[in-house]
Amino acid sequence: TGAPISNQKTDKDGNIEQAFQNVVIRIDGETGETQVLQRRGEFISFEMPDGVVVKVQKAEDLDLLFIVEDGPDLTTLAPTYTLNEGAVCDVPSGTVRDFSEPVEYKITSESGAEYVYTIGVLPASLIPEEDWAAAEKVNQIIAALPETVYLNHAEQVRGAADAYDSLSEDQQLLVENPEKLAAAVARIEAMAQPIRVTCVGDSITEGVGAGAGESYPDQMQALLGDGYSVFNAGVSATNIIDGQGTTFPYWTTSKYNDGKAFLPDIALIMMGTNDATNRNW
Repeated sequence: TGAPISNQKTDKDGNIEQAFQNVVIRIDGETGETQVLQRRGEFISFEMPDGVVVKVQKAEDLDLLFIVEDGPDLTTLAPTYTLNEGAVCDVPSGTVRDFSEPVEYKITSESGAEYVYTIGVLPASLIPEEDWAAAEKVNQIIAALPETVYLNHAEQVRGAADAYDSLSEDQQLLVENPEKLAAAVARIEAMAQPIRVTCVGDSITEGVGAGAGESYPDQMQALLGDGYSVFNAGVSATNIIDGQGTTFPYWTTSKYNDGKAFLPDIALIMMGTNDATNRNW
């Protein structure tokens, strides 16, 4: 993968993505599945020249916005940048450009894919003071969130999310750390979901001979309550050994796949009784 070239980013759905020198790795927030993405052409850094004071910098996919203090001539800015390995840009780093209107930079990745970035520079004086004040209140609310939130922080996180949502789109652009808020919201939502438990086993798990609601997975569900969701993946007569001569390997059953598809947080395995029989040895 190479060394990391960016911080981890967590989107509103809890998916985590981080760019390395050679690849981008994405972890699905729901399943935990890891996916290696082909590196695209992108800026590792994009910086305004000396003398330009950046108050707010925003990046959303291929759009970059810099809100800067008044003073510099926006028609003669020469920003510098770095690219990931193998990528090239149609505008050399340090080229003087007119940023009185948004400008485009086209990056071609090592694989030949093209990405057009739109870069905007906006003087801070064009933003009403009330917008700055509204955004600053939300900045303070987000800053007060713990770095790692738990369910006891749910009300605080919901309050921060409501405060952010109450802002206009222009005001939201001024919020300094919406990524922290998005990560906190995603974590609370994930923890609020029932913990999934898959019970793997043979007839003891399936509940052969037990009455309705009397299998041990059913009783576990009743004891644990609404905070858990228990799936009975037991199949009578199955064995855990998967080799020549074994009678009924669990791995060949549909319940094996159903149990995995349930995406459990916890898997309980209670097997071996049928493996001990003479016919499997």
